[in-house]
Amino acid sequence: MDWSGSDLVGPFKRVQNRFLEVLVSHFVLKRKEDGGSELSVHFTDNTPTVWTRRGKDAVEQMMPNFESKWGAYQAKLDAFLLRGEGDVYEFFDPDFPFRYASGGALPILKLGEEEYYCLFYRDVSPIGWNIANGGCDTQNELLNPVDTVERELREELLIVDPRRKKRYVFKSAAGKSFDRPEFELARRFWQELYPGLDVASFDELMIPLKWIEGPDSLDVRFGEGPAESPRDGFFLNINAEDFGIEVDKIARISLDEDVTLLDGEVSGDILINRIVGLFEVKTLNRKIEGETEFFPDRFFYGGRPYDDKEDLDPVIKRYLRALVKGKRRTNEDTLTYNAKETKFDLCPVTRRILIRYLTLQAQKPKAAIETGDFDVFISFGIEDRDLARKVFNHLQEKKIRAFFSEETMTHPDFTRAIEKALASANCFLAVGTKPQHLDKPWPQYEARVFYYDILHGRKPKGKVVSFITGFNPVELPLPLRLYHAIEYDLTNLEAALKELNKFVP
Repeated sequence: MDWSGSDLVGPFKRVQNRFLEVLVSHFVLKRKEDGGSELSVHFTDNTPTVWTRRGKDAVEQMMPNFESKWGAYQAKLDAFLLRGEGDVYEFFDPDFPFRYASGGALPILKLGEEEYYCLFYRDVSPIGWNIANGGCDTQNELLNPVDTVERELREELLIVDPRRKKRYVFKSAAGKSFDRPEFELARRFWQELYPGLDVASFDELMIPLKWIEGPDSLDVRFGEGPAESPRDGFFLNINAEDFGIEVDKIARISLDEDVTLLDGEVSGDILINRIVGLFEVKTLNRKIEGETEFFPDRFFYGGRPYDDKEDLDPVIKRYLRALVKGKRRTNEDTLTYNAKETKFDLCPVTRRILIRYLTLQAQKPKAAIETGDFDVFISFGIEDRDLARKVFNHLQEKKIRAFFSEETMTHPDFTRAIEKALASANCFLAVGTKPQHLDKPWPQYEARVFYYDILHGRKPKGKVVSFITGFNPVELPLPLRLYHAIEYDLTNLEAALKELNKFVP
């Protein structure tokens, strides 16, 4: 296709460092040994690139026979990605380019005892409930779209507690050195629209977040150079109707029940202020195959929570009026929305990542989750497994019920088993020989979940103890640094274990 006459598509070297999606007409999918998929893709300085959001519509209009082609391509892609059919799928069509790449995050929020999928309402095509997603911003993100995933989650999902004047942040978003200008801009817009909320002045509070590893990987090459190191641990999402290639991940986030969720997406100088919906996980899982209309169990708009589904229709109307007033939607957008018969379906990307996630869960062997009846939860980095096992054996001899994943983990759903064990224990025991071992994703997530339960009164008698050697307790990562640490001598482990008896139940 000839892009020379378009001001909405240009060569990559001219348009990078803004909204970016390179147009690739050739890519290869290969089956991995574990059943996942590997995407191989290549682009150069001269690859045609969409660099404005209007560019996507222009590309679609220029593609010949688009309507007759996309369905056939989608059937082949779904067979490979969703049903696991075939070992290799090679796509090549110069007249049907795919937009590479977007990144998206599906948040699963644990509020008290309930779990919810968190989705954003989208009033433009594809209309419906969508995950937090968007295009890459830089060449580095195109080479590693997982960076886009993390940015989009932090950009779009703002979590506040107005009563406590707290603003919740994920680890790599905390502090000035990790904040991006668009994050600060969204907070300022919220403060201007709703002065009573004043989110820009709220204190930061770290919240636990754990990424669920997906089965897919990416092999990407830029220019004439060698391929980048393979990226993995995500869910590959390819939608022919939207001619988009997206890298998605799932984030589990543990929160207090009375938080308020805000949309942080900014378009130009306007805060979009989308409706944020919470869908009870078990209910949505049952409905996903047969339903085309989904209504949230709870939702948020304008900094206010809603628990009654009857409120959704008037809130939608207010939301649409605000977009038109702010000149973020045209008359054509409004006509398209009104003509849509099913306005509350799941967007194709959202439906596919949910199906793939549920399929992955169903493939694991069935087993009952542990009862969660533990006194002590032992947390450690894989490097300190042998030391943690010695501590576990000592507690076993003392008839203390300790959770040690190497021995007591029997359920294939690792995350749920971990959370259940954390909920039951009243003592958190971190075992480490280096501070960085305890700052890895799993030990960090476990420590913050437990600390968060203490902080919000769910564990009024909760204890946190670190069992360490080889470094100073002041080097411990937060929140472990706030609690007692037992330092043991490599030549006298027994004395340290004896001291440990004073702190465990």
